[in-house]
Amino acid sequence: MASPGSALNPAPIPNTRIQRYGLIADILISRHSSGSIFHYVIQREGCAEILVWGQELSMDAAIQAVNEYLETSSMRETDSRRQA
Repeated sequence: MASPGSALNPAPIPNTRIQRYGLIADILISRHSSGSIFHYVIQREGCAEILVWGQELSMDAAIQAVNEYLETSSMRETDSRRQA
């Protein structure tokens, strides 16, 4: 019989939130018989508008995608302030 946390009943991975540069990114996991999908949604703090959403096949890939967006978004914001 499989114990909790085994391959048949993996331990739950908590949802993840990353906050940086006035943006919030939530990573949520949906499990299916064919595997897990890691969904991410990025919004401005205090705003319901979704700036970006996507899916990855691993938590690491989702975190990398979020971090890349946050960093490039921050650089765009900095550049637009310099030009103003």
